[in-house]
Amino acid sequence: MNKKSRIFWFVYIFFILFFSFSVFKNVFFQFSLTKQINSFLFISNLLQRLSGSVALFLLFVQIIFGAYRPKLSKLLGNWVMNFHIWQGRVIYVLVLIHTFSLLLFNFISKKGFDPFYVFVDFCVLCQTRKELFYSFGRFGFWLLNLAILSALVRKDNWWRQNWRYFHILNYFLFFLISLHAFFIGSDFSLRVGYLGKLNLFFSIFVISVILVRFFNWFLKNFKLS
Repeated sequence: MNKKSRIFWFVYIFFILFFSFSVFKNVFFQFSLTKQINSFLFISNLLQRLSGSVALFLLFVQIIFGAYRPKLSKLLGNWVMNFHIWQGRVIYVLVLIHTFSLLLFNFISKKGFDPFYVFVDFCVLCQTRKELFYSFGRFGFWLLNLAILSALVRKDNWWRQNWRYFHILNYFLFFLISLHAFFIGSDFSLRVGYLGKLNLFFSIFVISVILVRFFNWFLKNFKLS
């Protein structure tokens, strides 16, 4: 492992620990205000928020690695492609933990057990703005399923020829999850701490990546004579 790879892993693990510590601190503080901590509620809420927060960070890294994989492979090493594949699987597991821990939290807190509401209760013209951003999370969940499906069948001839179109969905997925976290996530409000500011920075960075790639594509396909 070269020096640049070690630096990457240090920064990568640092941010995962930073996200994890920030979420744990926020959850513990909120539950401590009630003067009585229900251990099952605490664990389910911690799992929900921790998995969602780390998944957002990993999705940001996934976007960067997907956009600049050839350059990063030269810079860091040949492990980049395998890392990209495995990180996608980890993100999917974290999102599953996020959604099922929400089901568990609602059940324990006596709000009912309603998988339909968590997974498929979509709306665009919603009754409240909050429900709209909940729907963003649902749309993001199913877009992630489509991205995972395209990765599983990537060796098929048709998918190999058209994978770039499905890869673009990752950008929509990121913004859906980012907005979902910003407006719904208990840890991503700008008033709470640094995670909201980091989410804003990630979004601006991804927008910059999209603009640069679009500009390069435009120059390549519409050369002025």
